[in-house]
Amino acid sequence: MADIAKWEVANTLRERARDDLFNLLKSINGLKDLFIDADLFPLIDLTSNATEIKNYGVGNLHKLDSTFNVQPKNRPLFLLRPNMVRFLTLAKQLRQLDIRNSHVICVPRKFYAFEHLLEQEGLWGRCTLHELTAFDMVPVDYDLFSMVNSHLYLNIYLDHSTDWLSTLAASLIDFQQLFGKFANTISFGKLAGQVARQLERGQK
Repeated sequence: MADIAKWEVANTLRERARDDLFNLLKSINGLKDLFIDADLFPLIDLTSNATEIKNYGVGNLHKLDSTFNVQPKNRPLFLLRPNMVRFLTLAKQLRQLDIRNSHVICVPRKFYAFEHLLEQEGLWGRCTLHELTAFDMVPVDYDLFSMVNSHLYLNIYLDHSTDWLSTLAASLIDFQQLFGKFANTISFGKLAGQVARQLERGQK
């Protein structure tokens, strides 16, 4: 692929992610406080900046950590990397602080169990779940695309969680829909084979 074509692919992915974020922020009415998972700052920095984000009704930007215990002044939005333990911790904090009309934005996709956890914590109808699927793959360089997830291997191999496998497959399917099918798909290992099979099913 020629360098100019690689730059076009990179720009398409970057603009797609920016639009996904800004359109979501625009769709949520009122002044907002945005709490960003520390793991997501490098990903956000690749696509936008604080000034641009504040143009879409965000009054304050905060780092989200496990000690979250404040009452936001504005409508709270939580930009979160999908993780069962982290999500459950945040759900419990929202319930204990009696925070209503909150929005949890999963990057890039939510896990199926999240809605059940909201109901379990009594937050159904008080907290809205969103996804930023365009952040499933962003350009790190003009010829290098990544999910920028530093904890992926820990989640899969240390925590033995396979929740991310379907997200990986969905990301590759989206990439093919944008730029065409891969000429060859080669997988090594059991988990890679699972992703490859999901990718094959998604192509049918």
